[in-house]
Amino acid sequence: MADKHIPDAAIRRVWLDPRLSTTAAARKVGLARSNLWRRAVALGLPPRKQGRAYTIHDHALLRQLWEGRVRASDIAALFKVGDGAVFRTVRRLELSKRPHGMKVLTVAEFMLLRRMEHDAKIWEERVAQLWAA
Repeated sequence: MADKHIPDAAIRRVWLDPRLSTTAAARKVGLARSNLWRRAVALGLPPRKQGRAYTIHDHALLRQLWEGRVRASDIAALFKVGDGAVFRTVRRLELSKRPHGMKVLTVAEFMLLRRMEHDAKIWEERVAQLWAA
């Protein structure tokens, strides 16, 4: 049976997309994983990283959550990585260490606390406007 005619650009696009696993990339263009590998080698594309990526790419959000005292396991669940990835990224970003026995929050508690702070700021501005009038 003849090989499916899938444009080289489509192969290149899914092959170079780091967000897709090889299986997902192959499924996206309608090929078997082995056929996608064969086509990529024929096109001279670089090899893909193998295995799961254990890194956190949104450093700003990680910094907010870490400094907001969110539990490491909740951060890991949010980013869909292991606890070790959270600690390695925190160390790489040189964020402050947490003392033992420190009270930590869940993601829901953190979000609620941030919302309450935001609402309190708005309320203070409105009260100041009323008193200024």
